[in-house]
Amino acid sequence: MIDHDQSKKNEEFQIEFITEAIERVIAGESVETALQIDKKVTESFYSIGYSLYQQSNYEEALRYFKYSVMLDNYEVKYLIAYAKCLKNIGELDEAISYLTIAQLLSSNDPTIALVICECLLKKNLVDEAGQILEMIESHFKNSEEHKQIVELSRGLKKIADNETIKNGLI
Repeated sequence: MIDHDQSKKNEEFQIEFITEAIERVIAGESVETALQIDKKVTESFYSIGYSLYQQSNYEEALRYFKYSVMLDNYEVKYLIAYAKCLKNIGELDEAISYLTIAQLLSSNDPTIALVICECLLKKNLVDEAGQILEMIESHFKNSEEHKQIVELSRGLKKIADNETIKNGLI
């Protein structure tokens, strides 16, 4: 049986550990790092979520991706996976929020902006999607690495423009 003094020391240690972890998170560390959680744990949640996502089990995948995001909210692939699940279950505004964070963390990845456009088009925000597609084209037009993305962006922009004309939005 643990005596009262030992119990008190354990409680003080836990409070100190959590307090320091909170301060480290506020200073910019991920929860995973601040709590000294092995990266393998976070990756395991992601892997399970990815497997469920591949099976189109978005609700269940969302749960596992959420754990990954909670533990490491700076890992772009976790944010994107979580956002794609949100998009697939119709939570478009929340998906756009997470995708925007991912885009800020990884500004040289135009695929994130394309997923944002998908969400905007699902919300029938054609003009906003068109603006993002124009940004992709202008920002990445000279990039050999992103040549296919730029071509896809141009195609989507034409579709968006046609939808705008067809719906009498311009």
